[in-house]
Amino acid sequence: MSKLNLYCLFVVVTLLFGCSKSNKPQILTRSQMIDILVDVELCRELCEQPEINQQKVQLFEKDLDLICEHHNTTTEVFKNSVVFYSTKRPNTIWYIYDLVLDTVTQFKKAG
Repeated sequence: MSKLNLYCLFVVVTLLFGCSKSNKPQILTRSQMIDILVDVELCRELCEQPEINQQKVQLFEKDLDLICEHHNTTTEVFKNSVVFYSTKRPNTIWYIYDLVLDTVTQFKKAG
């Protein structure tokens, strides 16, 4: 998975879920974001297909709900965090991307 592909995933998530109804959204820590994003990326790679369609978006949302639940958070908090780091802390999001890619690569080598 390239950095560009991971960035595209975040752009899609940001565009799909960028609007938040709460005034002060809860934001995940960098460590929490990395843990969740590693799981998101591993899940995405399991069902990777070249085209994006509505069915895939719905499956992604369902998988994201389960992943967030596993990490004791909500999808809304995760989405707010993606928007926050993408718009307010762009250097941090690149740091997070790099760590996610490194971790996914390690999983692939070990598996």
